[in-house]
Formats: sequence, structure tokens, C-alpha cells
Amino acid sequence: MKKLVTKRVLLLVAAIGLGFSTTLSVTGETTGTTEAPPLSISSEQISDNSSTTTSTGSAPSSESSDSQVSSTTERNSSSTVASSSAPESTTSSDKSNNVAPLMTTDSEKLAVRSLEQCQMYGDFTGSIAIYRLNKEIKQLEEWPDAPSLTLSTLKIGQKVTTSSNRLFYGITVNSETVYLPEESLTLLGSYELIDQYASVTKKATPIFSDAALSAQIGTTDSYYQKTYRLTEKLISVDGTSHYLLFDNQKNKIGYIAASALSDPDKTSIAGTWLKAEGYASNLKASGKFFRNRELTSFRSLGNYLGKTIKINGKYHHFNGQTYYSVYANNGT
Repeated sequence: MKKLVTKRVLLLVAAIGLGFSTTLSVTGETTGTTEAPPLSISSEQISDNSSTTTSTGSAPSSESSDSQVSSTTERNSSSTVASSSAPESTTSSDKSNNVAPLMTTDSEKLAVRSLEQCQMYGDFTGSIAIYRLNKEIKQLEEWPDAPSLTLSTLKIGQKVTTSSNRLFYGITVNSETVYLPEESLTLLGSYELIDQYASVTKKATPIFSDAALSAQIGTTDSYYQKTYRLTEKLISVDGTSHYLLFDNQKNKIGYIAASALSDPDKTSIAGTWLKAEGYASNLKASGKFFRNRELTSFRSLGNYLGKTIKINGKYHHFNGQTYYSVYANNGT
């Protein structure tokens, strides 16, 4: 008797090219720790006469995870470097009409001991004086006709220490850098410019429109398991982290707590791995197998047309499509 040998090849298949002969189910939380398979296929490659249900949960067993491609994360290392000049100020909508008080009497000049670049947020509460920097003699001088400021949340780009150990923070207003004494600001935390991706892994988590985390605009319910671009990491003074999210149309989603997102350092543009089990058949001739999550390497379904393939996981890609991890069994 001939012995039937089954060869298993892991593929990541765009779900638009699959037809499903069984059902799949979706339950549980997403995970981002399992490596991706080498090939993918879009959900739109699946025939309409098949049905699926999918489930979310822990990463696949060691047998399947050994076949999956390691995650790649897109970074823009230059975006995390502090700007050489102070960033633009931002304003909170509920305070934008409140002009800060400015009262000066005798002009004060303060020798500068050190100047550091920084990336911070602070709530401006008003100041009796605003200063500018005389670079030639390294001195802060009162600026009676300085650009007007509003009581709002500001981006801080510089930190100055004077020879008398007074601390000032520099912000940019209308292309001009002004310096405010530390007592005129309530520091909210630091921020870092990044270029990463993450999937939303929890529901009922607040979304904020501002870095002060004071204006809630919704929750994560409608964004659950979808993948977004991260452009900023905010670390509040209490140590908690929030990320600023955008969709693939460059629309701002808002600030979401890190605890409700997959780990950006382990998440690629394809998103985090989600549990899905079942079989697919009736592959479409126009479909493609993708070898990586960036979808830059692919080949036609060719030899797999008319065959049944096994599904073991899926991804909700940043581009809005769903891709399945699949295995091909030559004995079926």
C-alpha cells in the first residue's frame, strides 16, 4: 500500500481569494506576540458561496508559529529626535478665547546658564512677564510686546536654566520663540514623535482629542481590532502612556491609552495576529499569495486553484483589508 505524504506549507492569503467550506469563529482578545506566516491572501479573494466565522485569542501553537514570518515594524527613527527649535504651540478649544494676563514693570534681564531641547506639553496658566533670548550675550530679557498667548495646552521645545537657578520653558508662537517662567505652566508630560502601527485590543477605553487628556470624544468600541498608524507617544506625569492614532486616510482618531493597544514594537502594518480556524476552497484565479505583511512580495494562487487550504490566523491590515494565514495540504 502506498503511504500518503502530506506536505504543509504556511501561507498568508488575502481573504478576497478564498472560498470557505467550513465555518470559523471569533472570540477573545487579540495578541501581537506570534510571528507572521510568510504568505498572505486577501479576504476579497474568497468566493461568495463560502462562509466563515473567525475567533480571536492566543497565538497559534508552536507547530504553526514556527512557520510564521517574524513581525516587522516600520519606524521613522528621525521622527523621535527632539526638534532643534521649539515646536508650534497648540490650543485647547475650551480655552482659546482666554488671553493670558501680561503685566510688566521694571525690565528684568537674566543670564542663561544652560539651554536644553525638550519635547513636553504644559498648560499655560498666565504669567506676569514673558521673555525672549538674546543669543549674543546669552541672556533672557523681558519682552513687553511679545506675541499674545492664550490659556491653553502648549508644546514646549526648550528648557532654560538661569545663573540664579530659575527655570524657564521655551515655546514657539507665530514663528517666534518666547520663554515662560516655570510657575506659569502646569507640566502635563513629555512626548515622542514616532511612526509605528498598533491594533486596538480593548473596548470601552476613552479616546481624547487633546494632549491634556481632558476632552473625551468617544471610546474604542467602533475601532476594536482595527489597525492604525501611531504618530506620537505621550507619557503623562503620572507615568501612563497614550498614543495618537490616525487612520489610512490621515484622519485623526485621538489619544488612546497604551493598555488598549497592541505593542507597537511587535506590531507591523498588517496589525496584530488574531485567532481564526477553518478551511477555504474555491480560490479565485485573480487572487494572490503574499509572502510578507507589507504586501511587497507575492505570487499567483496558481497551483492551489481547486484545492482546499487550512486557515490558521488572520490580520486586519492598516489598508482596511483582512488577510488570512493559510497552510496548503498536498494530499487534499
